[in-house]
Amino acid sequence: MNTPHASPSHRIHRLLPVGMWLGLGLMAVTAIATQSPDATLVLTDCHIRSPGYPVSVAAQCGQLNVPEDRHGNNNGRQIPLNIARIPATAANPKKDPVLFLAGGPGQSAVETFPAMRSAWRHILKERDVILVDQRGTGKSNPLTCDFDLPSPILDTGSTDTAAAEAALRQCLQKLDADPRQYTTANAIEDLEDVRRALGIEQWNLLGVSYGTRKALTYLKYHPQAIRSVVLDSVVPQDEALGSTIDTNLTEALKKQFTECEKQPACQKAFGDINSTLWALLTHYRNHPATIRLPDPTTGEHTDFQLTGDNLALAVRLFAYTPSTMALIPLLLHRAANGQPENLAAQAITVEKALKDSIANGLELSIICAEDAPFYPDPDDDPAPGVLGGRQLATIRHSCSIWPHADIPADFKAPVHSDKPVLLLSGELDPITPPAFAEQAARTLGHSQHIVIKGQGHNVFPQGCLPQLVARFFDAPDKPVEDECLQHFDSPSFFIDLMGPEE
Repeated sequence: MNTPHASPSHRIHRLLPVGMWLGLGLMAVTAIATQSPDATLVLTDCHIRSPGYPVSVAAQCGQLNVPEDRHGNNNGRQIPLNIARIPATAANPKKDPVLFLAGGPGQSAVETFPAMRSAWRHILKERDVILVDQRGTGKSNPLTCDFDLPSPILDTGSTDTAAAEAALRQCLQKLDADPRQYTTANAIEDLEDVRRALGIEQWNLLGVSYGTRKALTYLKYHPQAIRSVVLDSVVPQDEALGSTIDTNLTEALKKQFTECEKQPACQKAFGDINSTLWALLTHYRNHPATIRLPDPTTGEHTDFQLTGDNLALAVRLFAYTPSTMALIPLLLHRAANGQPENLAAQAITVEKALKDSIANGLELSIICAEDAPFYPDPDDDPAPGVLGGRQLATIRHSCSIWPHADIPADFKAPVHSDKPVLLLSGELDPITPPAFAEQAARTLGHSQHIVIKGQGHNVFPQGCLPQLVARFFDAPDKPVEDECLQHFDSPSFFIDLMGPEE
């Protein structure tokens, strides 16, 4: 997906964000050995902690070595999988834990979990939660490129093709990995090794965003290992990630701005905010502005180049949740009236937050193998939207350099299953709209799809949904009672920096 061109001190390396950007700290205390005929996995007491996040989470952590090349063509090289188990609070927890599948591609499940801990409290009453850093992410032999320019997979507006190509090749030389082996299908085989090593007969899956592709792939190839599935912000198996990101964002923003227009105070304050957005994009793409302001992440004054591309990125990321989408009209209005500092500060925050949140080499391996080959012919690329419409050409060019696998012949076929599946969508999701879940549900014979009013991307932590999901895992064969969803509503938009008008 897209990222913008930015000044040299503010660069971004990300494709498909889900929302959390955290780190990890582990501290061993005691050991618990779990053994099976397939492998031995020793878990030790630990705390997983995220830089910048004040609360650590007690867990049991360990590593399991798996073959990098599952076809046996690299002399038996092994790579470690980073694993954490969050124990249930019950004295006798259920035997079917919940496996969390993080998004991206490129997010670490272990690093993401601490900020979501409160949303899991209902599940953790009865079930352990298992976290596995996907191969190529977190502490599972991460594939990370330290680019000296914006990530070559992303449309940055840069015309320096030679520098982008050189950055890719330099990264490839430094990686201690074969990028062709870092696919979703291989990651699922890793999870099977973990399941057997933990002695688990069946587990439940909760996947978010790209994590729903992992869940669907698991359901396709190892249905016997799965009891039930929750898909939050669904990526259908036959969807080519990136091919519709500009279209989906543009349409979602129109819907969000329509919600603003329905609120008299918002409509009066900001008028036609969609026209304002497009005017600003045109202006800053033609006339980038260098703005001196305090860096909101450090407090130090910095020069930041506000361009149409990083403006679009900030708007895109703010469109993900109601609490941030509520700020978009105000930020755009102030920028259009000679006060772009607030918008620039948000762009700085977004760029810095995203830089360390994704293993961008893993991102390349996934997208180049599983998505780019299924993009439309260049002549049929969608019309440019808010992001500018260049991203597919950029990804195609990057994938012509980055080594990537040939996926199984049936990988992109829709997943057929009668396992219980609950699909969750945000009404205003800018990247995985409700239509994606409907597409996936057509071949899921025992599924229920719930659309949550006024919500964006990654809805599981919101409102009553943690309790609803926990009840689903308790009784997945029963229809989910969703009366609590009546309490969700459209975002209340900020009229000024004091907040929405009451």
